[in-house]
Amino acid sequence: MEFVEKEILITEKESVLELFKTTVNQIKYISFLSAAYLDLLVSFSGIINAKTAWDEIYYSRNGFLAIYEAIKTYDNYQKSFRKLIISNYPHLNEEYNELNLELKKLKKEYYYDNKISILRNKAAGHYDKNYVIYYNQIQSIDVETSKKAIAGFANFLQSVIIFSDKIIDELQLSSKINADKAKAEWELAQNKK
Repeated sequence: MEFVEKEILITEKESVLELFKTTVNQIKYISFLSAAYLDLLVSFSGIINAKTAWDEIYYSRNGFLAIYEAIKTYDNYQKSFRKLIISNYPHLNEEYNELNLELKKLKKEYYYDNKISILRNKAAGHYDKNYVIYYNQIQSIDVETSKKAIAGFANFLQSVIIFSDKIIDELQLSSKINADKAKAEWELAQNKK
């Protein structure tokens, strides 16, 4: 990211600037995915190593909260990400579509819209004002399902990270080529002065 931001300063070509900005956005995206992945791994580890039932509930809640927030953020990136793939990397489109089908399957299997989002809003990301609602959400947590859901979403994020890394590699190569070209043109222009 530092390389790209440095190169942005020496070029004025709009096409190069756009490529650099795309590269920076993808680096931020893969960094977000990595942080979300680590949150899920820590939650999973906490459940596995839990000493009390409350530990299991605590790490399950955190895991479901991480799933909810990761998927919301993932969804926010998808419009620009899909556009990038279709425009620049059509050879990766099928793999990208498979990832999104996997996410859809996971969301359905673990009731993302009906259970995870409600748990997030009532007992994980926020606590409901009505203690009975909060308590009922806590009571509805099945630890074995939590383990499976957290592991499943972590595996999904790992697949997305690997996929995104392919795009980062291609963007890095394109950025370097365009930066070198823009730098050479800039130096040529400076020498003519």
